[in-house]
This record gives sequence, C-alpha cells and structure tokens, in this order.
Amino acid sequence: MLIETLGKKHVREILDLLNFHERIYFGEICEHVAINKGNLSKILNLLVNLRILKKEEEEEGKKLNKTYYSLTDFGKEAYSLYNVEKEIESKYSFE
Repeated sequence: MLIETLGKKHVREILDLLNFHERIYFGEICEHVAINKGNLSKILNLLVNLRILKKEEEEEGKKLNKTYYSLTDFGKEAYSLYNVEKEIESKYSFE
C-alpha cells in the first residue's frame, strides 16, 4: 500500500513541498501543486490515514480554521524511498 501510494500522481510533489517546508497549510499546497482542491483533499486525507502526514487545525477566530500539514517521522522515512529509487536507477541502467 505504501509504495502504491507514493507512486500516485501528485504525491511526490506534495511530499517534496512538505519536506522543504516543515509545516504548510492547505491553501499554500494548492498554490504550488497543479491539482483541484477536491482531489488534493482526497490525497492529503489518504496520506494522513496512512500516517505519512500529520494534520492540525489552527483556530484563528475566523469561520474557517487553517488546516496545516507536516510530515510525520514515518512520512520522513517513506519520503526517503524516493532517494533509494534514484540510487538504484543510477546504479543500474534500464535502457
């Protein structure tokens, strides 16, 4: 399930963004990833359910609270699989 999820469209882009920024809110992710809000929400919820991401809501006295996302320790390890992939591909030619 983990490898399948990491291979989904936009997941790497989202995790790259979260690896660069320790904590980022939903609206900022929308600005950087070319995906509609509904699909982004589904992907983020999947990543939260798999404990790759942590979701926090911050109250600001407004009608809608900001929802922040960050990588969990497990998420950081899962993200490192992208580096393993690069190492394997550079070591062996698949041409």
